[in-house]
Amino acid sequence: MMEAAVRFLLSKMEWVERVVTSVIFCLMMAAVTAQIIMRYVFNNPLLWSEEFARYVYVWLVFIGSAYCVTQEKHVAVTLLTDRLPFVCRRR
Repeated sequence: MMEAAVRFLLSKMEWVERVVTSVIFCLMMAAVTAQIIMRYVFNNPLLWSEEFARYVYVWLVFIGSAYCVTQEKHVAVTLLTDRLPFVCRRR
């Protein structure tokens, strides 16, 4: 019973992570696109867009990497562990 509730909660949290990262990415791209248009077309750049994009990118990396770890799709550097004997490896 408790295990099913935890699995349900984790699946909903993963869905929220996917939605939040998608929304954050779209907001970041919209801000950068607006900055480019305002700077080069209207010669009047937005003052807040670069800082906004920087902070949103940091949140995107943190939330996206947390999601990747739960899905076991994160980047793993295995240069050293691949050279260890089989009994010493941890998988």
